[in-house]
Amino acid sequence: MPRTVTSRLIKNERNKMLRQIFVFSGLAVILTAIFIFVILPLFIRFINAVLSTNPIAEDETVLLQPPVLAAPVEATNSAQLKINGFDSVGHEVVIVLNGGEAGKVSAKEDGSFEAKVNLTEGENSITSYAIDEKDNESKTGQSYLVILDTEKPSLTVAEPLDSVTIASKDKLVTVAGTTEPTARIFVNDRIIFPNAEGGFSTRVNLNDGTNEVTVKATDDAGNTTEIKLTVNYSR
Repeated sequence: MPRTVTSRLIKNERNKMLRQIFVFSGLAVILTAIFIFVILPLFIRFINAVLSTNPIAEDETVLLQPPVLAAPVEATNSAQLKINGFDSVGHEVVIVLNGGEAGKVSAKEDGSFEAKVNLTEGENSITSYAIDEKDNESKTGQSYLVILDTEKPSLTVAEPLDSVTIASKDKLVTVAGTTEPTARIFVNDRIIFPNAEGGFSTRVNLNDGTNEVTVKATDDAGNTTEIKLTVNYSR
């Protein structure tokens, strides 16, 4: 009798487990069907709606790098300046002078390019930008400031006086004067730098007889002013 009761209990538990398995399996099938036929189509429809309101551009603008200009001189006395630089092959380089287009040039096979611009007296701002085959433009590159200065520097020689005769045991004569503070002074090819006020002074060794003293001032742009003096020396 106890064995029969035990067998019946085992059989009941087995049937209970089978019913649970069938129930869970049925739920899994139903949930899978809901996901495939309801949730997934709704999700796809939502994604398509988002993409249709925010379409991806097929031809986005390419971000071009600006040309690289070689640093030009800071000052010059020539109204025409040659510009050199590098950019990608096939690009057109636009030279910009004082905010306006000054010319176009194409980069060579090695990427180099050169152009000439006409400067105006005073400060000149120079930069450039690139244009590719699809007319995409880069931003402007580094800007450089070039000063066109065609005026000669001022120069006065206070001493010695021209054609002066010096009779002394000391064979040295003082050469002194004034010029622009940023100029360089050459006295018989010896360079002298003026002080903050433009004053300069040096000593020159004299030979017996007639001596020629040449004083030349040169500014940053290369302009020069020259004064020649004659100094006679005798003991």
